Amino acid sequence: MRIETTPHPEWVRNFLEEIGPYNDRIMNGPYFDEMAAGTLSMSRFRGGLLNFYPLIEDFPAYMGHAIQKVPRGRSRRNDMARDWLMQNINIERKHTLWYRQWAIDFGVPRKAFDRPIVPPPEIDAINNFLWRTVSHGTVAECIAAVNYGIEGPSGEWTKRVEPNIRKYEGRDGVTFRRSTLFWIKAHAAYDDMHTPEALELIKAFATTRREQEKATRAALRSMAYYAMAADACYREFS
Repeated sequence: MRIETTPHPEWVRNFLEEIGPYNDRIMNGPYFDEMAAGTLSMSRFRGGLLNFYPLIEDFPAYMGHAIQKVPRGRSRRNDMARDWLMQNINIERKHTLWYRQWAIDFGVPRKAFDRPIVPPPEIDAINNFLWRTVSHGTVAECIAAVNYGIEGPSGEWTKRVEPNIRKYEGRDGVTFRRSTLFWIKAHAAYDDMHTPEALELIKAFATTRREQEKATRAALRSMAYYAMAADACYREFS
């Protein structure tokens, strides 16, 4: 379903101003910067693809928990949230398969996905934070942490990476096929509207100052962990 965007109240304008530096830390860190330039080493590239996989795999479950937070009863707000989250759960399940195929085509051994993946602590911190948020947070916190704090930056860096991704073709262990770039292309396009729609749901459910502060903090913390995780990929897999 499509959610129409509305003018932002003052607290949302402040929210967007606050998250700017956190988003910049993700975009301008060496991991995604070099990936976008086509110069990231394959050891770093593969290390990130494998160790971010638990986050990708758990994404539908995060949104499933968020649905359970939506209050019972029919209302425009509740129906909109349930429909949007359910639709995106189905999309993310498909994206998980696409991401795995991308990793395999870029030289991550297929058998690596058949055993437990233990990411560096900085990457695992994202997963732990998101599980805690969707288990104990409000609807607005869940969407801020999961759909805005993680998917927003992902949409941005995939747009930067897509134009030069073919530079990796021909490197040892890299094979391009029709499905290799499905995940990148989907996120580069899909998150254009997905992130603003997530913000509309945050606005609909964060109706008090306290709820707005908690939602802001959830998005900021997700982005902070995201930046730490990307830096860990660059450092740990050199």
